[in-house]
Amino acid sequence: MISHVPAPRIAGVMTAVPRQVRRNDLAAQAKFVAATGVDPKKAAMFEDLSRNLEAPKALGMATVLIVPGGAVLEALGEAWELEGRDAPYVDFVTDNLAVFLEDIRREMRPR
Repeated sequence: MISHVPAPRIAGVMTAVPRQVRRNDLAAQAKFVAATGVDPKKAAMFEDLSRNLEAPKALGMATVLIVPGGAVLEALGEAWELEGRDAPYVDFVTDNLAVFLEDIRREMRPR
């Protein structure tokens, strides 16, 4: 696991961005947010390309870069998906989305 930090500020259901909305285009992302009523401060963008997280971060969304790990990374033999993981617009990096989401769910559970 590269890092999966529980993120209590990420809450609720995440809305998928339709394919016709360019993920790395700030104007397109802003239009999507306005049309759907999504509050960027309560939303997160999950992506496998770091460059596609820049616009959502500029709108105030939490950003999660999903990278290959373990057997997948070994099988691919390439690590280009890891590029940009240290970018200032990447909040979290994970190679296991299920574990990452479970950590968030646990953090959101009433105590």
